[in-house]
Amino acid sequence: MVPGRVPTRAAWRAWRGCEVPQTPSAHVGRVTTMVVSPDGSWLATASRDGTARIWDAATGQELHILTVHTASVFAVVVSPDGSWLATASRDGTARIWDAATGQELHTLDIFAVDAMVVSPDGAWIATTSFRTDTMRIWDAITGQELRTLTRHPYGVTGTAFSPDGTLLAITSVDGTIRICSPETGLTLTMMRTDSPLLSCAWTPDGRCLLVGGLEGIFGYTFRLASNGPH
Repeated sequence: MVPGRVPTRAAWRAWRGCEVPQTPSAHVGRVTTMVVSPDGSWLATASRDGTARIWDAATGQELHILTVHTASVFAVVVSPDGSWLATASRDGTARIWDAATGQELHTLDIFAVDAMVVSPDGAWIATTSFRTDTMRIWDAITGQELRTLTRHPYGVTGTAFSPDGTLLAITSVDGTIRICSPETGLTLTMMRTDSPLLSCAWTPDGRCLLVGGLEGIFGYTFRLASNGPH
């Protein structure tokens, strides 16, 4: 689905593979992103109208409206067990919500956030900011900031936890990929390309990292040594 208003009846039918009895009401502003819960029972949408909404995936009914943000909401992530979700907004905050009740659990005062990822075990949230060149690790249970990782001098563009959660890959427009420890915040190794990088993703076994940039896709294979990945 592409950015726009909340999916119409036809779009919901195509996604679910069947007719639904009710068409979801629309956000006032454009929808910026959408995520589906791990068990597929609900989905969440974010919008430029400053809200996020949780919907029943089977019926299309709106379950909760998350309305605390004061500016456009552009990112939503869901915990691996589906118990909570986090939203990020142009108001300079990220917020953690109870998925069952829609109640706000914690506010992360970040000033600027451009993207979020959740660790595989759901213990941490990593936030990135292109404007402040920072990557921060937060405790998902308490909402407390744990550490700030090494700054990229030219802005962070993408990040991804390894499948076992022990490594965090960070890409930048300066063409570098840093592999950091989310536990300590230390940079373990770094690779460099000749063009700006925009995104990254690990293979399911955690042995390879794929990085996308203006010059294409780069692949790196890792072997673990006693002093970190190589």
